[in-house]
Amino acid sequence: PRRAREGNDVDDAGSRRLKFVLFTMVLALALNVVSAAGRLGWQSATAITALVLVLDVLFVWRYRDAILGHWLLLGLVAGVLELAADWWLVARTGTLVYPGAEPHLWVSPAYMPLAWGTVLAQVGVIAAWLRTGLSLGAATLVTAAVSAAYIPVYEHLARSAVWWYYRDTPMLSFAPYYIIAGEFLVALPLAAMAPAIARARPGLSAGLGLVQGAWM
Repeated sequence: PRRAREGNDVDDAGSRRLKFVLFTMVLALALNVVSAAGRLGWQSATAITALVLVLDVLFVWRYRDAILGHWLLLGLVAGVLELAADWWLVARTGTLVYPGAEPHLWVSPAYMPLAWGTVLAQVGVIAAWLRTGLSLGAATLVTAAVSAAYIPVYEHLARSAVWWYYRDTPMLSFAPYYIIAGEFLVALPLAAMAPAIARARPGLSAGLGLVQGAWM
């Protein structure tokens, strides 16, 4: 009976976490649409990132949800390393442009590592949920497909919102083909990392963040 109760508690926590993450994804998307419609600029991107991050932290605190906390840790570490990829796209290929006079980390907007932290946490929670019902291979492919469909929506909205835009590269609407393919590839490791994240060890989660960031 004790094991059954513990199993039910784990299932309830996972369901609550998934519902919360889906809520934050819908909320962020709605706010992105508003930003694009109003051409609100980098300030809106910063505000949306901060809002989602605060909601995540409050959820972790309210429900003592260490797993979401460790997905956030992984995402934040990976987001810092992703600054190198941004530099390459901006300075070397010239295909990515940040038009706003905003605070920067290297060549990226200062909010960018935090934005990656929240997005990777969202996709990571989905990957972990998929692992409960699918094989590793199937969960990996579905997670990557979700990433390739969801994250490029930001790319479509970012130009109208005056956050960033792309040029001199083949695109589907405002999202380059290489970005769509890249977001598919970025998510590939997450399902395999889910069991380790579930152990909720800071050093392990940070280390996986370094792996994820290097992969990105």
